[in-house]
Amino acid sequence: MTPLATNTLFQIDFKALEGDDSSLDQHQRDQLEVAKTIGPVLMCSAAAADDVAQVRGLLNHGISPSMSDYDGRSGLHVAAAEGAGEVIAVLIDAGAQLSCADRFGRTPLEEAVRHRRGNTAKQLRKAGAEMSMTDSDLSSLLCHCGST
Repeated sequence: MTPLATNTLFQIDFKALEGDDSSLDQHQRDQLEVAKTIGPVLMCSAAAADDVAQVRGLLNHGISPSMSDYDGRSGLHVAAAEGAGEVIAVLIDAGAQLSCADRFGRTPLEEAVRHRRGNTAKQLRKAGAEMSMTDSDLSSLLCHCGST
């Protein structure tokens, strides 16, 4: 499969649009909707595979580093769960939201903790990421992680 970085999957400069699609023709609006739908899937897949080149390619094509899927999970959530430090660095440099909660109420930092990714948790904290859970929930999570 050709990496997206060298692919012309979309003929729209998403960065130039900045939310205004009024000048687009119908075909371009359709492409934009497709990108909004599959962008998060592609980003999460690249993050899960720790594919830095693919993540950079998606970002270069204007896919937002904070785009999330139907569960509210972003590439940063997935990279944190996988311990993909270089992908995390790229997403942070690109302006990814550090403490956004998914539909389960979990932030990328909480994903790192849940999956026992200590170095990842440190990396996210250093960048300013926070947890959304209560102290009680955090205590339960840490006890669970310590018991398994």
